[in-house]
Amino acid sequence: MSKVCVDPRLQWSQLGNVRHNAQMYTLIYTVTTPFRKLLRRQVK
Repeated sequence: MSKVCVDPRLQWSQLGNVRHNAQMYTLIYTVTTPFRKLLRRQVK
């Protein structure tokens, strides 16, 4: 097993800022839409 540095400028401490990324939020929202609709249908 070996380590490879993909990008030396990558700051792992800033990884938490992904949650502020609009594209990531949109992707998660779009993927979970069918599940949310199913849950909403079962609650009624």
